[in-house]
Amino acid sequence: MVFDWLKRVAAEEPEAEALIDGALSLTRRDLVDRSAACGAFLSSQCHLAEGDVVAVSLPNCWQYPVSFFAIASAGAICMPFNPQWRAKEIGWFVRKLGIRLAIASDELRPAWEEGAPGVRVLTADVAGMELAGSQLRPPAGSLPALYLATSGSTGRPKVVPRTHENLLAGRRAVAAALGVQPGTRFLSVVPFHHANGFANGMFLPLASGGTMVTVRKALPSVLAETVRRHGIEIVNMSPILYSLLEDHGVEPAAFASVKVYLSSGAALPPALAHSWRERFGHPIRQLYGSSETGTICIEQAGPTTPGSVGRPVPGVTVRVLDADGNPLPVESRGEIAVHGPAMMPGYVDEPELNATAFAGGYFRMGDLGRLTGAGELVLDGRSKRWINSGGIKIDPVEVENVIGSIPSVEHCKVVPGRDAHGLEVISALIALRPGAQLSRRDIVAHCRHNLAEYKIPRIIEVVETIPVDLAGKTPMEWLLE
Repeated sequence: MVFDWLKRVAAEEPEAEALIDGALSLTRRDLVDRSAACGAFLSSQCHLAEGDVVAVSLPNCWQYPVSFFAIASAGAICMPFNPQWRAKEIGWFVRKLGIRLAIASDELRPAWEEGAPGVRVLTADVAGMELAGSQLRPPAGSLPALYLATSGSTGRPKVVPRTHENLLAGRRAVAAALGVQPGTRFLSVVPFHHANGFANGMFLPLASGGTMVTVRKALPSVLAETVRRHGIEIVNMSPILYSLLEDHGVEPAAFASVKVYLSSGAALPPALAHSWRERFGHPIRQLYGSSETGTICIEQAGPTTPGSVGRPVPGVTVRVLDADGNPLPVESRGEIAVHGPAMMPGYVDEPELNATAFAGGYFRMGDLGRLTGAGELVLDGRSKRWINSGGIKIDPVEVENVIGSIPSVEHCKVVPGRDAHGLEVISALIALRPGAQLSRRDIVAHCRHNLAEYKIPRIIEVVETIPVDLAGKTPMEWLLE
């Protein structure tokens, strides 16, 4: 269904630029033809069938959307894998989802061979196949097109299914909220394995007739030159990248074409928001959403209530609930719950969790906030233990389990910390066994062997004891389930 939509968009202006990746430019026709050829290869040569899950482990590149639309054309499910995942993390998802086929970059092949030796791993070259496309029966819109990994609350991640209908509905809502038109140019720097990067950095521009401009190295000078050279109109980044651009002292003139700045994944520090608007002339608008719901709100460009993430995008309804799951009146603080056509139907193979994740058809976000009389959503903390580092939600229990497996460690507690810019990072409090010694280097090396780089604590403090209310009960390690 999403592939059929892509073909409809391409038919309106086949020679318009769809994506730019360095020196390579693909038209809408090119994108459709390459996706069709790749899909035919996967179906005929790899025996890909409807409902199969295909892992895609690539950096942001032109092969990513080709792989996704090819997989979707066969009625199969694309599962973006974070390139930073280690062999144990890869193996866990492969076993859970029965994955037998992956598309991965060459440098990631060793991790796949170690973590999932039975999986057939194709290189990104599969996206360049010139096999004649076959006529495939369009999948039903209610079938999953995408699986996304998201943090759990017990050290075990969850899998979020997004249907063809979910993805198209999310695109319509965000395009309407931002005024996206055919030809609108997007800077696609948020990693595509991230929900926001996939939906708003890749799918939104391509399914709206816009142009996706990828950046493989998020260096300040590279970002500024890419924006200037390609006349980027919508920039969507995490707060840390805006902070890096400010620290680097990039010239505002390079960003003269930009009409919309979006920030997502983590709260935008007020000082950064103020200084950016003063220097660049446009506000950074916060985008609030999740893997489970898609985009929920986008902050308006004009004056807003402090802490506001804006009003819900078209088609999305937000409620604020009390402890019993009942809706609260305007200006009352409670748990945020969301309903909309982009919302997932429920986590994969998690019946007990699904029974508590929804309240009256609304997904419970785990974030706290309130709705103002003007309809704005104001965030005010969270009720779940996620740590939001660089726009990625991390389950602290997973990190605690890995550090706790070191023989010298008696207890470990992983909590949010703050860096010099006020951005949230992972902080670990570690109590050692009597007489044991352990260096920071040893802790980091152990984490690096078992965890993706973004999950490694940036602040490590060895303490004599951890209070009982912090230490709690040590859960079982999800990687061994």
